[in-house]
Amino acid sequence: PASNKSPLWQLLMDWLSEPLPGNWRFKTVDDRGGHRLLYFENEATGEVTTKHPDHQAMTDLIDYYIMLHSCADGRIVRFLRLCVEYATNLAAEEKRSWHGPLERRDGGQFWVNTTTNEYLLFDPSIGIARRLETTITAM
Repeated sequence: PASNKSPLWQLLMDWLSEPLPGNWRFKTVDDRGGHRLLYFENEATGEVTTKHPDHQAMTDLIDYYIMLHSCADGRIVRFLRLCVEYATNLAAEEKRSWHGPLERRDGGQFWVNTTTNEYLLFDPSIGIARRLETTITAM
């Protein structure tokens, strides 16, 4: 029964039952061995990933839930404030690591992450802001 499930479990199930954010779509493709592979594609940016677009926010929420339950009752409000501050600082740090838009030879744009050496053809700040908003809302 649902009443025996933890609030975290219910929150994650509710979250996953919602439509994907923005222009994200769930897609499948059959590989050469006849196995069906699933992935997510952002139809506006062309970004493709095997992880749910909110994967990092969901992972952060699980970590947050575990830490919250280890807090004494009198410290929960302070802990919540610290978690929001920490998530905001992480998002700001990630945003600072991206540089762009830079111009490609074909006239298009790209962004580069000087920490991870990743390159993207879309503005990463949009996804960073969405993940932060999702994480804070879930808290």
